[in-house]
Amino acid sequence: MRSLGTARRIKALVAIGYTQADIAERIGWSPATLSKLLDEDGLVSARTARTIDALYRQLCMTPGPSGRARQRAKKLGWAPPLAWDDIDDPDETPNIGAERRVSFAERYTEMRELGLANHEIAARMGIHQESLERQLHRYGLKGS
Repeated sequence: MRSLGTARRIKALVAIGYTQADIAERIGWSPATLSKLLDEDGLVSARTARTIDALYRQLCMTPGPSGRARQRAKKLGWAPPLAWDDIDDPDETPNIGAERRVSFAERYTEMRELGLANHEIAARMGIHQESLERQLHRYGLKGS
């Protein structure tokens, strides 16, 4: 059987903080054996696919302990479990959301619309009120 779903499951677990060594240990394999399963175009036995699927179902909603694993997965573009509607569908693209920085002006405006006063906004932004007022001036916004 094709290894696509198996590879995606392993990568998804890495994306939420499980190292390949941890995954391999949990199923009694060596990390080298597990790493061979990362090829999405390869073949795996039905038994191997079931083994990885069982572990995936057990762990997919529980973040793992390794920040390094998460960073590595992010660098490699590996999607976490919740990014997939059907992890076995070869035509599916994972939905990992957009990474967009929100500007000061957007953050400020949103908090004002929520009814917060400037001293409350400054506290939420983790800055002094004087810094907030300088930024308001810089962005041409009126504070109140």
